Amino acid sequence: ESLSVFPDNLMVYNEKSRLLVKLQRYEEALEMARNSLDLNPEDDLALDSKALALNGLGRYKEALECINQALKIDDKRADFWITKGYALERLGEIDNASVSYSKAVEI
Repeated sequence: ESLSVFPDNLMVYNEKSRLLVKLQRYEEALEMARNSLDLNPEDDLALDSKALALNGLGRYKEALECINQALKIDDKRADFWITKGYALERLGEIDNASVSYSKAVEI
């Protein structure tokens, strides 16, 4: 409903994407993140939302690409490092995942 009232509001797309991830509705979450990125390709939260959805779909390499873009914009967000760590862990890169999780803890 809020998207019909605020169709160009990045925050609405991002929040809906994150909610859909929590509901494990990953394809829909990915669509919301893409909509947000259509409005602003440099939105770090949208990039993280997209990475979360891709992680949920098991598309870890794509998730890693997205979260690395988000981290180039803002590397001071612990949740971004956790998203990266999760993708790396699923790709079997345990040492790199550990580094990402450690960075999250440091922040």
